[in-house]
Amino acid sequence: MNRKGALKMKTYNAALQAQLDAYLSEQSGLPQSKAAAMIGVSPTALSQYRNSKYPGDVEAVESKIEEFLRTRSAAAQAEAEKAVAEKRRRSLVRCGVPERYLGLDHPIADELAFAMEGGQWLYLWGDVGTRKTTCAAAVAMRLHDRGKSPLMVPMYRVLDEIQRSFHDGGDPLKRYAEAGYLLIDDLGKRRPTGFVLDSLFQLIDQRYSA
Repeated sequence: MNRKGALKMKTYNAALQAQLDAYLSEQSGLPQSKAAAMIGVSPTALSQYRNSKYPGDVEAVESKIEEFLRTRSAAAQAEAEKAVAEKRRRSLVRCGVPERYLGLDHPIADELAFAMEGGQWLYLWGDVGTRKTTCAAAVAMRLHDRGKSPLMVPMYRVLDEIQRSFHDGGDPLKRYAEAGYLLIDDLGKRRPTGFVLDSLFQLIDQRYSA
């Protein structure tokens, strides 16, 4: 109708209504009253909008709903990414990567990780402060993120476990011998006594023979 004062049909964004309904009824479990407060409308107005019976400015309400859904989606994505990052952190720590190295990287880590995947045994040496541990940790993280099973351990811990086994029993080398990819850190920090050299030989021999 073209006459002055004629009624106008209200137009609703059906896709937005469906998105809102899905979010409230299936995804979030958020009560409509709480959602309304977060959107910035009354519960009655939100209910009317969902049923295509809102008597006010539909476009204004839809603008608020769109912003609400964008904000909630971004928050949900951030939480999901945070959960993934935390799961990765815990997994890497279980693999022996020290937490202080989790955010570090090394320029040759990719090259060395691929070399290890190809079956090569690697030995890194250098003066104190040349980032050997950083490199080892970065290699372990590369292997982990490619679905491999690395295990990073300082040599002193291996030796301590061997010494404890003299009293407690068990096979302390079994875990290290069976690791998919073993990265031994601080190999030369202990004086190369007969015990140290023999322990290292046993470990290498077990892995080589596996």
